[in-house]
This record gives sequence, C-alpha cells and structure tokens, in this order.
Amino acid sequence: MEIVVSDKKRTELSATVFTGTITNVQHLPLARTNSPPDSAPGAVGFYPLGGRVQDLGVWRAEVVVESVTKQDVPLGTVAVVYYPQRPVGLDGRPTLGGRVCPGYPVIETNMHATFWCHRVTIEALTNVLYVSMPSWVKKQMPTTGR
Repeated sequence: MEIVVSDKKRTELSATVFTGTITNVQHLPLARTNSPPDSAPGAVGFYPLGGRVQDLGVWRAEVVVESVTKQDVPLGTVAVVYYPQRPVGLDGRPTLGGRVCPGYPVIETNMHATFWCHRVTIEALTNVLYVSMPSWVKKQMPTTGR
C-alpha cells in the first residue's frame, strides 16, 4: 500500500523533481527466468525444460524538461524516467499478475506532468531516474504562452 505524503515531503525524499511533457513511452524487454545456466549442476530434471520467463514490467518515458525544482545532477533538456507497469505476457498482452494497490503510475505520451524521482539500478541500467508510485507523478495543465 502506498503511503501518502505531501509534495514537500516527496520533494525531500526525491533525488530529482521536474516538470515536463512526455514525448515517448516504451516497454523494455527485460525479463527474468527461473532456468539455471546450462552449466548449472543438476539442471536437468530440477527445472522445467526451458524454464519460465517473466516480464519485469519496466517501461521508460522520454520527457522534455520544462522546469526543475530539485536535481542531484544536471538533467539537460530531455530526461529519461523509468517506471513500473503491469507485466506483459508472452502473447503481448498484460498479465493477470502484478500489484493491485497502490497500482501503477499513469504515464502517457503528450502528458504534461511533474515527476518526483529517485535513483535505482534496473538490470544493467545504473543510477536511473525512477517513479515507483502513482502519486510520484502528477498530471499538470500545460502552460500556454499568450
């Protein structure tokens, strides 16, 4: 269950906080398997043939940065944010597994939002910006120049 905190507290807990517009979202083909390496002793008969492959449910979003509230390192004009979504099955559809509460962050192309990010390592991706909870990304009304 997600613990609700104020935006001020969320900012204190974050490595980076910024507002921008999402230009692209992409599912990352990161998966884990319960199959041991071929060289593992006792592999035959101990694991199912081929093992079970499970999607990690990691997505990435490219965001054009418009304003920065807090940053641990300079962001530049485009930031890449990683976030969890319901894992995708081998047939390309979302699986039944996954978390129910607190749910997943809502991140969509062309959405204008504020992101409260922390740094994590996902597989070989080291020290990346990550939004883990729905309340750590908030949709904003786009500013219009007059």
